[in-house]
Amino acid sequence: MFYAAINCSGPQSRRRSFLRGESVSFHRPWLALLIYCSICSCVSAQQLESVFPASAQAGTSTPVVFAGNGLGNLSSARSNSSGLTFRKLEDDSFTVDVAPDTPPGLYDVEAIGSNGVSSARTFSVTRQQHVVEQERSEPQTTQSVPLNCVISGRITKGDVDSYRFTAHQGDRVIIECWADRIDSSLRAMLELFDVDGK
Repeated sequence: MFYAAINCSGPQSRRRSFLRGESVSFHRPWLALLIYCSICSCVSAQQLESVFPASAQAGTSTPVVFAGNGLGNLSSARSNSSGLTFRKLEDDSFTVDVAPDTPPGLYDVEAIGSNGVSSARTFSVTRQQHVVEQERSEPQTTQSVPLNCVISGRITKGDVDSYRFTAHQGDRVIIECWADRIDSSLRAMLELFDVDGK
């Protein structure tokens, strides 16, 4: 409705001013825009920009941290899946309990605080083992992970995350990086090396 109001070209209308008695002309779309902006300026929106980790295994409980703009005094969180429930911890932290029968997939998560309900972020539920990235003491530290797992990590500009797994000749291994599918702006590059670094 807001988009249509800005881009449509309605006819001019003339209305008589009750204050001065003269006629004034205006475009209906611009009036709608001014009214819309006036309403929006009175609302302090909660912008949920990240949930970390952004995934959890069905049948487990996982601590998560919310981050964003305008997240004032968060009290609870909710999802469009009844299989995801949140328990408040400290600050902007929660424990997400994922019911064992929750189907794998992507769900919406929202935070609730003193400024109302936040925008939604995508949260993934998996049946595979879930591994959270470990804080590295050294830049070149490599984290060992099993096959058939989901890894939740985060990366900054110029950073490199390294993981090691064991596979044998003839094994079929599929490696995917989910970024845009969970609302991340990351444009990742995956590189695979053998034990000799080739």
